[in-house]
Amino acid sequence: MEGHRDESPAELWCPQCQGKLAPGNELLRCFHCDRAWPVRKGIPCFVDRDVYWGEAGITRDLMRQILQEMESRNWHEVFLNHPRPEVRKYYPFVANLERTKWYPQLGLPPNPRVLDVGAGLGTMSQALAAQGAKVFAIERVEERVQFMRVRFKQEGQSGITIVKTDLDCLPFPPQYFDLILLNGVLEWLPFSRPQGNPRRAQLFYLRLLRKSLRPGGILYIGIENRMCYDLFLGAPDPHIGIPYVAVLPRIMADLLCRWKVGDRYRPYLYTHRGYRKLLAAAGYRDIEVFAALPSYTEPREIVSLSKHSRFVESYVWQTQNLLSRRVRNLALRFDILKYFAYAFAIFARESNFVSPSEIGRNTAEGLSIEDAAHLSSKGLNSIS
Repeated sequence: MEGHRDESPAELWCPQCQGKLAPGNELLRCFHCDRAWPVRKGIPCFVDRDVYWGEAGITRDLMRQILQEMESRNWHEVFLNHPRPEVRKYYPFVANLERTKWYPQLGLPPNPRVLDVGAGLGTMSQALAAQGAKVFAIERVEERVQFMRVRFKQEGQSGITIVKTDLDCLPFPPQYFDLILLNGVLEWLPFSRPQGNPRRAQLFYLRLLRKSLRPGGILYIGIENRMCYDLFLGAPDPHIGIPYVAVLPRIMADLLCRWKVGDRYRPYLYTHRGYRKLLAAAGYRDIEVFAALPSYTEPREIVSLSKHSRFVESYVWQTQNLLSRRVRNLALRFDILKYFAYAFAIFARESNFVSPSEIGRNTAEGLSIEDAAHLSSKGLNSIS
């Protein structure tokens, strides 16, 4: 793959005409169509919709309080010593920079361009920038944007351009990125196109992102599994809180949601086959699905679904119920236990590139990601 041009990490393009934007402290103006967008506190802003997607248990008012405290204290201290338990409980998730341990095995060129879609509080963006990536963290929630701005400044982390925008207003040219992240995002995309079918909305944005990938670039998706064992037992859906809605047929899920919340079911999840079909329909190739263990938000290990279920058994379907244990043992014996993992890590490329196949081979003996990375240093350059 060709090396990157030597350019400013803040180089952006007009979302309307794809003309280059002239940089400025207060405005970014298009050389071609003369349209302008504001720059606020150093952050280019392409959307002004007032929305808030809260972190677990953290309301908008609480997040604003956290931001106010961060003006005089380090964000780590604010979280760790906060009087609200939901804030302290959320700290390990926000601080965990090990969530991209799979990144070195992707075989990307030095200093690749990475798009972190819905970057949230910036954990994955910071983790990738610390490994040499040139990251564009896009986020439309103002409170999250400001958290990232202060966080990266306090951490002294360079290599990240924060942009307040969304997928409907991308200020980048086609074929620009080596890696695009959709970590806990794909299921929410139908809410941006509420008038249409949720699967069609997901396809629309997946195709849009494919155009933003360089030839051979990689799309990463972290997401829950529709066949997760806990969901079958009636655990609340992780997105809208209604039990069984994810595992029901879509028509029944719609009816249940309309009864419970007055709207159709939108945050579509899929089985491993469903994700493959979705990505193939969007034009991706070399699609590899891994069990993310214990979850994509805390991937201590990722194991290829081509491997036997014994490599996931310590994480999947843990139960003390005698009957349930017997069923679990049957699932292990017939090698279907892996399909009940809580979440997946999915990698997909454009065609004409070697399939990401080494993580599965590296974990053939149940190796951790650290061990897989060690093997990679001995000549295994791609992921499986």
